[in-house]
Amino acid sequence: MPYLEQDFWRAFPRLPAADFARFVALAKKGHPFMGGMIVAGPGKQPPAYEAAITGQQRVDLERSLEYARKTLGVGVRWKRG
Repeated sequence: MPYLEQDFWRAFPRLPAADFARFVALAKKGHPFMGGMIVAGPGKQPPAYEAAITGQQRVDLERSLEYARKTLGVGVRWKRG
């Protein structure tokens, strides 16, 4: 990301520096997903591929939501009130 260039920030005129710093720290801690993954080309796919891709999307979403809940605390704060 070219975040050191002024043009980059035109898309984020109100982004607080603290939020961006948190994002950078999170990105630096991360690592690529090395598990199995279904990948298909553009256009219509055979029904078996369509089902596999749908399953892959579900797995990816569930993994993301679990990370958001456990690591980032998303969805937990509203329960404390």
